[in-house]
Amino acid sequence: MNISQQLIESLDNAMLKRTYKAFMNYYYLKAAYDLGVGDGSSAPPEIDTVIRTSKFYDLLSDEGSGGAIVTTRKDLEQFVADLNDVATLYKKRLSQNLFNSPTYKDSLKAINRDKRSSVRIRNGYEDFGIREGVKVYEVEQDIFDFFFIEENGKLRALTLGIGD
Repeated sequence: MNISQQLIESLDNAMLKRTYKAFMNYYYLKAAYDLGVGDGSSAPPEIDTVIRTSKFYDLLSDEGSGGAIVTTRKDLEQFVADLNDVATLYKKRLSQNLFNSPTYKDSLKAINRDKRSSVRIRNGYEDFGIREGVKVYEVEQDIFDFFFIEENGKLRALTLGIGD
């Protein structure tokens, strides 16, 4: 999410949750818009205006380098506010039946065309502290990737991902 490790370590759980929710809402609503409404060329004008005037243009735009890093609490507060503003605007652009629309379904088929299975098994997952030799079950549904591990004969959720 392009937030410095030092800043992350200084945040309380409430701010970490707010940041994560804002980022995931932004990311998901943008993806839903791109798959079901957008033509892939640019954001709607009102969203483009918010993004272009944001201090965090590089992190919010498809054209930005994404190389910017949020390093202060004040900047993080503004970044979260911008994420929320953009997410709200995307949400207003989504119709109630978007996920059942032919455009959305065709877009999903296109991005999932090369995947052999909606269920895969990984050998560990170092990013989440799961060592090699431990099976991690990855289940894909829509644009989500759910990851599970087995503990005491039951599957437990490890993490949720969106997109790649």
